[in-house]
Amino acid sequence: MTKPIRGFTAAHAAIAGIVATALCLMLSSPLSSRGDQVPSGCAGNGSGGNIGVLNGATHHVGDAVNFTVGIQVPAGQCQASNVTARLTFPDGTHLDYAITCPNAADPRCAPGPYTYIIRQQDLGKQTCETNLPNVFCCSPASANSVYAVATASGIDHTGPDGLDSSFADCRNLPITVLSGGLACFKACNNAVGESGLITFSGSVTNTGNTPLGPVTVSNFVNGGFVLVTNLANLNPGQTVAFSGSYLPANVCVPTTDTIFVSGFDALGSNVTSTCSATCSNIITPGIAVTKACPAAPVQPGGLLTFTGTVTNIGNITLNNVTVVDNQPVPNTPVFGPVTLAPGARATFSGSYTVPADSCGPYPDTVKATGTTTCGVGITNSFGVNCPGTNSPSIVVTKNCVSPAPQPGGTLVYSGTVTNTGNITLTNVVVVDNGPDNAGAGSGAGLHQQLHRAGQPMRINGYAYGDWRG
Repeated sequence: MTKPIRGFTAAHAAIAGIVATALCLMLSSPLSSRGDQVPSGCAGNGSGGNIGVLNGATHHVGDAVNFTVGIQVPAGQCQASNVTARLTFPDGTHLDYAITCPNAADPRCAPGPYTYIIRQQDLGKQTCETNLPNVFCCSPASANSVYAVATASGIDHTGPDGLDSSFADCRNLPITVLSGGLACFKACNNAVGESGLITFSGSVTNTGNTPLGPVTVSNFVNGGFVLVTNLANLNPGQTVAFSGSYLPANVCVPTTDTIFVSGFDALGSNVTSTCSATCSNIITPGIAVTKACPAAPVQPGGLLTFTGTVTNIGNITLNNVTVVDNQPVPNTPVFGPVTLAPGARATFSGSYTVPADSCGPYPDTVKATGTTTCGVGITNSFGVNCPGTNSPSIVVTKNCVSPAPQPGGTLVYSGTVTNTGNITLTNVVVVDNGPDNAGAGSGAGLHQQLHRAGQPMRINGYAYGDWRG
């Protein structure tokens, strides 16, 4: 059993599937040195130490780094004594290990592995060891790495003449810490009409310290993902633009779509980012209706036949399109219901009987209504005065009455006046030129109204009258 050391956990010696990365420390110098120096020490065959990183030299924050430790004194002339060896980490914790084991229970005798958990606060700081004899070592400081520092000191017996010397050495063990990061930006442009495509554009940036690839940019819209682009590689600090378009599933409401960016670092960890934007389809409903009168004026009591068109002049489909007329009664159905796409036009026709004994023009109004696919009602009207005509006519007859009068006697005659047209005559008057052409006669000054064609009235004299129209 290995006693836990502050900052470390003792792991099982056999770790399946892990290939050791040899970051070895040969500690064999007669002189103290800085961590970036490699002293020759004892003619290159002095005391030595081995530090192994079992699970690679590249990790993430929160990863466990597994170390194995050991120290050796080669056989031959080069021997050492009073050796102290230490492995120090960024938080100041350390592991001491022994050249020889006093007893099996001594924690310094365990080769490891020893596990150290990388912390965010370890980045950007030096790891220093100054508490061993003749040792003063500090690692570099890096925003992208953490350092373990391996140190050793002791007495090196370098030759048969009793030439002993103290030695100290240190080595930095860098662990690269991958910090993956992605940022995306997105903007969109409104579309026009129910068939308009909303367009969008944006960019994705690698905000981390390691290349990412492949990087996938997808748009989540209308309930599913649509691929925007694939990037084989995105280097730290690199920005790549993207763009696209889509037709919303529901053009009646604003649409929010979200860009999902996903990439992988060298260790296979997934890095993601999202960005969203909301845009709309600008909907403008519209309906137009026209009406045309018959080519010829309509006689009283005749059939007035009209034609017209109804057009969707908006940019959204209209459902339940109908046309009604206010003649002969309000809301008389003329056309529909139909569906009209934007720009579509339909023709219609209708007719009604104008009143008898009437004069034109005949005013009436058609009204078109519809409902957009978004449920918005719309209406428009168009009025026109259709011309009318008529055929006024009057007939007067005169009959002499037998027997013939004697000279100086009275001549009695009779007759009729008839409206033979199709319009009422008013102020009908029958006069006679009399014997003195002065209008004297039995019918002089007669005023009547003949309302219908063919209506006779017995009169004396001749007739004239007015007609309405």
